[in-house]
Amino acid sequence: MKTKTDPPKPKINKTGPHMPISDADQTFLKEWLSGLPTVPSHYSRQVPSYQDKKCVEPGTVLSDLHKEYQKAAGKSGARVVSETYFRKVFSEQKYSVSVPKKDQCDVCIGAKVGNIDQDTLTTHMKLKAQAQAEKAKDKQESSDKLSVWTMDLQSVLLCPKTKASKMYYKTKLQMHNFTCLGNKDGYCYAWEEHEGSLSSEVFAHLQCKHFESVLDANRNIEKVLVWSDGCGYQNRCCTITNAYLDLAMKHGVTIEQKFLVAGHTQMECDSMHSLIERRTIKDIHTPRDYIVIFETARLHPSPYKVTQLYHSDFMKLSGAYVTKIRPGRKVGDPTVHDLRALQYLADGRIRHKFDFESDWEDPTQRLSIPEEPVHWVPLFPAQLPITLRKYNDLQAMKPVLPRVAHQYYDNLPRQ
Repeated sequence: MKTKTDPPKPKINKTGPHMPISDADQTFLKEWLSGLPTVPSHYSRQVPSYQDKKCVEPGTVLSDLHKEYQKAAGKSGARVVSETYFRKVFSEQKYSVSVPKKDQCDVCIGAKVGNIDQDTLTTHMKLKAQAQAEKAKDKQESSDKLSVWTMDLQSVLLCPKTKASKMYYKTKLQMHNFTCLGNKDGYCYAWEEHEGSLSSEVFAHLQCKHFESVLDANRNIEKVLVWSDGCGYQNRCCTITNAYLDLAMKHGVTIEQKFLVAGHTQMECDSMHSLIERRTIKDIHTPRDYIVIFETARLHPSPYKVTQLYHSDFMKLSGAYVTKIRPGRKVGDPTVHDLRALQYLADGRIRHKFDFESDWEDPTQRLSIPEEPVHWVPLFPAQLPITLRKYNDLQAMKPVLPRVAHQYYDNLPRQ
């Protein structure tokens, strides 16, 4: 039993996890982290939260990284901090684990495994840098007379979408969302697979009608500049060319298409897809649920402008001005995939570029003006039927869907 006459026990310094971490041990940890290999961030936006990110290689597991740090600290005699503290410092130093892009560049991957020579890779990276620099320059030059846009099709959205086990291995209805972003104005054009296809006529009509509304609302615009990937049926084909040329001649403006390098097609409109995906956290029972998500995904500076399309809304041109846009004619000549930009002038001319730093060139093909004026005509006479298997699978999911959704799936057209 302790008495008042007993001498006080000597004060013992704390050890273990409660002992304050010394400056030397913190410095060692930060220096060790600084030696980690990093890769460029996929979303290197001009905001501090992304601009200063240092992404470690894809597939890195922080618990495994902490074990490697333990070995290094043990060899140097530094104190080993806990995994919790390690993760805290990892975050404070703006490190992040890089998530691989869904569509990685074939040339870069080929060079990484030694199947692409250095000269090809150097040329490829030069084109990538030129494209991104050109896009940044165009954004800065945007004005009342120059309207700059990025556009892309979001990854297919499936419906219905729940965690019920009955959903596994069942084919589902596809929902498409074509997005356009100009300055801070975002537009979504959405349709279900039975209301429209993914043909070049669909994308030609969407783009032409979108810019027609933009030009009608802004009479001061003299040039429209569109950035996109180089997808053939979606952006770089005769059908799209005819639509843009018709629009340029009817409105007396210049329209330019510019294409990013395949594998490096990060654009501002990708932020719309990312935001929509983050907002899609609840169950999706019918396509209407996606429309509500699109409409409420962003509040500032303004909500996205959402248009739900039906088969009767899709149109196609009744005639054509060009039948091909390939710049060359014989084997070895440049192909459509070599085009970096296309320009449509109000006087009916089309010009192209193979390099952003070069001048515009006139194509070898001649335009043929149709005898009758070109106009838009209906593309689909009726809804497009889905396969019988998909219809039966959707019917089999009805027990895990609210009754209000049953009639929608009962009325789907089927083969």
